[in-house]
Amino acid sequence: MSVQSRAVDDSGNLEVPGPAIAVTAVPQPCPCTIWPSTAAPANADAESYSPLELGVQFRADTSGYVTGIRFYKSAVNTGTHVGNLWSSSGALLASVTFTGETASGWQQVGFSNPVAIAANTVYVASYHTRVGHFSMDQSYFATSGVDNAPLHAPGSGSGGANGVYAFASTSVFPSYNYNASNFWVDVVFNTTGGTTSPLSVGTTSLPNGTQSAAYNQSLAAAGGAAPFSWSVFSGTLPSGLNLSTTGQISGTPAILGTSNFTVQVTDSSVPAQTATQVLSITVVGPTGSQNNAELKGDYALSLSGITGSGGGSSVFGAVGRFTADGAGNVTNGELDTNSPGAVLSAQSFTGTYAIGADNRGVMTLNIGGGSSTLAFAMMANGNAKFIEFDAGGGSGTIGSGTMEKADTTAYNTAKIVGDYAFGVAGLDNLNNRATIAGRFTANGAGTLTNTAADLNAYGSVNSMTFTAANYTVADSSTGRGTIHLAFLLGGSSGSLNFVFYMVNAGKLFAMVSDPVTTSTPLLSGVVLQQQSPTGGFSNGSLSGNMVIYLTGLSLCGSGSGVPKAGAGLLTANGSGALSLTWDENYCRAPNSFTGAPGTYSVASNGRTSMTIGTSGVVAYLVNLNQALLFSTDTSVLFGFGEPRAAGSFTNIEVKGTYAGFATTPATFGVAPFSGEFTADGASPTGSISGT
Repeated sequence: MSVQSRAVDDSGNLEVPGPAIAVTAVPQPCPCTIWPSTAAPANADAESYSPLELGVQFRADTSGYVTGIRFYKSAVNTGTHVGNLWSSSGALLASVTFTGETASGWQQVGFSNPVAIAANTVYVASYHTRVGHFSMDQSYFATSGVDNAPLHAPGSGSGGANGVYAFASTSVFPSYNYNASNFWVDVVFNTTGGTTSPLSVGTTSLPNGTQSAAYNQSLAAAGGAAPFSWSVFSGTLPSGLNLSTTGQISGTPAILGTSNFTVQVTDSSVPAQTATQVLSITVVGPTGSQNNAELKGDYALSLSGITGSGGGSSVFGAVGRFTADGAGNVTNGELDTNSPGAVLSAQSFTGTYAIGADNRGVMTLNIGGGSSTLAFAMMANGNAKFIEFDAGGGSGTIGSGTMEKADTTAYNTAKIVGDYAFGVAGLDNLNNRATIAGRFTANGAGTLTNTAADLNAYGSVNSMTFTAANYTVADSSTGRGTIHLAFLLGGSSGSLNFVFYMVNAGKLFAMVSDPVTTSTPLLSGVVLQQQSPTGGFSNGSLSGNMVIYLTGLSLCGSGSGVPKAGAGLLTANGSGALSLTWDENYCRAPNSFTGAPGTYSVASNGRTSMTIGTSGVVAYLVNLNQALLFSTDTSVLFGFGEPRAAGSFTNIEVKGTYAGFATTPATFGVAPFSGEFTADGASPTGSISGT
């Protein structure tokens, strides 16, 4: 195209035109599309509709090939989508089903063979959706079309009506139009018959890594157009590893455990294609420096957790037992699990484990055709604190618990005899929190008497009157047993059934085995033998210092369900007066107070009522200065109190190697952990290091 200019002055004199300037319009490079990938609809979701076909009329300046179909997807435009190419008279030229879709945005699929089209000839590109929720901008084509040479989508005033559709349960030619609407359907066009095949991630699994040893693995792409760019789409790689943009995972793993993550690859086609793949890497202990013998013998375990995703979460619990051979193998496993809609009893499992030089280990349980991964920290007594971290990409199960050496000689109903205190806590099917603390006397023959308990159900506290209570060790080979409690609560009758696994005659790991409802929440915890003084407990049974630690849920602003955790030092004088020094994480912010005064009263059966300012606590004593306790407010805090050693404490007392874990996750949003650390005991500021 040539451009000339001519000027005129105020007197009407005309300029003699100079030489023309040649201007060349260059079309976009191909493969190409009508709209760039940065384009997006104003209205991405037109709400639900009956199944229908949605399309766009287009033409190309030159003959070439349509290699694929694109459409813009809202997050609720789910289900199967089929892309189609038609002649203007309705002849179907090609069809393909979309695969590997992302949650929203532009979706693209390639035809198995490119389709030749003629220059300056109208064709229709369309896709079929079964749920509606398509993108629609009304009047988009009312006055003009879209010109992105060599492709053009004509406006509705150019001898036709663009923005076409048809209602149908399967793909049909879209011959109707509505208000010159743009349904955001597009084509991929090329001037040659070459086509870029659909992109996918060719790597579907990765080998284990070894702690403190170099790791190097390459990711592979399938299809698409090189070069490729890689990134971590969600989740995290093991500590010490990184993913380069060229697809190389390298580094030195630092921490034992399994990391779940999703990688994304982007190719160089125009428009670019992306693909994702869920992967995991398990880091095991170094060969030759494993401490597998630290975990050996029969164990009982208890887990409190949460199963969830970005769309919500629900309570999860487990109790069970297993045998560890000290060489990395788990046998004779049995597990009871409970969650809303899924009560699974006495499931058999096997597994493997590896314990590193730092006394931390990873255990994989093979159960019910699937697997679960636990990370644990060994204690000096051969027990372990563990977490479950089967959550990747924002969904899965998290939890924490304990494995404790079991006395198999106690697997008998007759061994459960005497006075016991118990405490359990958890959530119902609506994620409302509840807790129970109480006590009973077992006669060694299956009957429970002298029962007493208190319940905080979602912030409402009541005493429970028991009408029947019994127990049995149903399996003497696994220590699995059951407890049945029938009671009156506020004049209404109710019942709870528990399953338990024995640690020993004085300790049971227990969990509610009823289906999870608002009247039978999933509660889990422990039953401990009471060491009742002669004549029973009294105010003198609380005398001196007791360390308490509790977890629950806070009401923050207009919402609810924000995790709350606290720990403190309760000092009682043996005569009904106490003080509390307390630190807590409340509504995601620290809070503390020192020496808050209060009162308490201890009944002969160990039931203890405490008042600290306007706050109340119910506790059941297990021994002197040892208790299971819960708060009476809507946070429904539950936890334990343990006697503190005599004397004063300075930094030098915190010296040596310690193991621990984050106890009882209350919501899916928390980050459970287990690990070991070493404290140097230095003053005035000590240092810790660990993994």
